[in-house]
Amino acid sequence: MIQFVFALFQFFYNLIKVAFKMALWIIKTTFWLFKALLKVIILVLKKLKQHRLRRTQKALEALEVNWYKVLQNQPSENLFSALFYTLIIIGSGKSKAQSDFINQKLKGFEDKNTLEPILSKISDESFESAVDLTFSSLDGHSIEQSLLIESFFGCLVEAISMKIKPNELIAVFWALDFCVHTDGKRNRFQEELFGVFSDICGFEPISD
Repeated sequence: MIQFVFALFQFFYNLIKVAFKMALWIIKTTFWLFKALLKVIILVLKKLKQHRLRRTQKALEALEVNWYKVLQNQPSENLFSALFYTLIIIGSGKSKAQSDFINQKLKGFEDKNTLEPILSKISDESFESAVDLTFSSLDGHSIEQSLLIESFFGCLVEAISMKIKPNELIAVFWALDFCVHTDGKRNRFQEELFGVFSDICGFEPISD
């Protein structure tokens, strides 16, 4: 009787031991399968992101070509107004501005005289034309708005750099910086736009 009970106990013990090993094997296998599946999902998402970025880049490059064709035919005062409108107004999340807002913002700017040949040509009509140009360039695209604005801003910088003197271009850069600081501190997006300006013109980046 004792031998029977002992044998029965040993049988159940071995059964539990085998069941425990199987459960452990199932858990390990499930873990490795889940880990492998997670790697596959991450890889697929990364590939999709890269594909989307390539498509976005191609779309932006095509837009930049078209924008530049239009912008190179614009007078310097319109490009100047569009630059200020894009960085100061759109860059701060606003949309409306009066045509004299640039002159108001530049009160106290030490190098304003350098910009006088451009500022003297800005009128209500030219400012409205610059704003319309900005909106028509940015409207109707499925690309992320911040990327779109950065690319357009870069085209503006390239176009105006071809139309004004080097010292005037430097003055434009510092005038934008001056105007932003009259509102307080540059936000992150405005920092990125300044980075675009610096990269295109070879200026040293500046930060607050």
